[in-house]
Amino acid sequence: MTRSELARYFGKRRKFRGVFRREGTKAGFEGRVQKTMLLVNVKDVETGATVTDHLWFNATKGFGSLGLKRGDEVEFEARVDDYMKGYVNESQDIDNTELDYRLVFPSKLKKANRSTRQTQHNSVMLDNFMASSSRSPPFRLNNT
Repeated sequence: MTRSELARYFGKRRKFRGVFRREGTKAGFEGRVQKTMLLVNVKDVETGATVTDHLWFNATKGFGSLGLKRGDEVEFEARVDDYMKGYVNESQDIDNTELDYRLVFPSKLKKANRSTRQTQHNSVMLDNFMASSSRSPPFRLNNT
């Protein structure tokens, strides 16, 4: 799924997962500096499809409460919205804008627990093994 494919979910809330890369800043209201958070490899949790290679979010209290470190996976819900991206210079009669899609109003933020995902993966592997064989597995899974 690309950002343009997000159009079909316009206005709807969905669950996503991304990898925290770093903090940043941007100019906010009246020139105030506003903290931001960069997530990369953002995927739709339901379909597993990559939504975008990166997204910047405002560093809200929700993000701040997670204590994120580079490489942490974050799961969240967000609404799909559109916006005009590009460059405009009215005095030069330049308008190089185009419609794009983004995720807004992130909520229900949580760190995605990699050990839980590994345990789920191990469980699926064991189920597949047991379904294909009538014998006991030749290994023991450590799910602690």
